[in-house]
Amino acid sequence: MSGRGRKAVLPPADFQATQRIAADGLQVTVVNKEGFERVFDFAAIAVPQPMRCSLARAFADQSMGWNSHSSGESYWRSLEVFARFLKGQGHPAEDLGDLTLATLRLWRNNHKDTPPAGARPWPRYVRC
Repeated sequence: MSGRGRKAVLPPADFQATQRIAADGLQVTVVNKEGFERVFDFAAIAVPQPMRCSLARAFADQSMGWNSHSSGESYWRSLEVFARFLKGQGHPAEDLGDLTLATLRLWRNNHKDTPPAGARPWPRYVRC
């Protein structure tokens, strides 16, 4: 970080930031403050393919503010619980936009846990 009134130092010309989401749209890479990478594989989540892609995209967007892998793992565990909940509904929605208000209310009423520390609201989902 540069001091007040000073221009920030630009990265080298050949610098390329780590791609957060893989080309297949199902693997999200989170880099912690030490520079170590952790890959979260959404192919393993038991929801329909379109929803996997949407969840991966939202997860990648959310991860922009994380500086540790424990944040990612906390959100990952929450997503796994959410996926099991949807699977238990019998006929899960194809994508996030297809979730009904009744399903979301049922989820909320059965999972009143507080969000992980430093949680920000999930961004609007974007189809892959």
